[in-house]
Amino acid sequence: MFVGWALTTLGADIGWLTLMVAVAVFIGVLAVRPIVEGLGAGAALTTRAAFGVGDEIAVDDTVGEVIDITSRTTVIQTRDGRNVHIPNVEMLDKTVTVYTAGDERRSSVEVIVEFGTDLDRARNVIRAPLAEVDGINRLGSIRGKVVATGIELSVRFWHAPGIQAGTVDQLW
Repeated sequence: MFVGWALTTLGADIGWLTLMVAVAVFIGVLAVRPIVEGLGAGAALTTRAAFGVGDEIAVDDTVGEVIDITSRTTVIQTRDGRNVHIPNVEMLDKTVTVYTAGDERRSSVEVIVEFGTDLDRARNVIRAPLAEVDGINRLGSIRGKVVATGIELSVRFWHAPGIQAGTVDQLW
């Protein structure tokens, strides 16, 4: 502004200079906007209590443990060891499922048995080994429904919620 005032005092035309400064400011605002949005989103994610580092979350098709929330991305480590970086601006618009919100997490496994199977015996055969698995905190009901190929038994059980507790396959 002082350079423009000085040039005007000396009798120079600063119309082009004003236009170039306005264009430069406009380009600068456009260039800085994504960075400022990312910083704002990162600050929002770290200050809101929805999830934090160490939580197991699901975003779209990605399930894993939050290992870092940077100024631009949320880093999720999947169970197979991949690190997925999701931009914080997108995280604010996504539905995030937090699996470690409670002390326990319910899972279920479906088993199909043939028609004519003694269901009481099948339930006992399933329930007995599950009761001895260390990773399972408690067993729920075993529900049955008829499907085209037989009877589907849904076995529900509760276990530790975090990814550190392992997968359902590791509980067996």
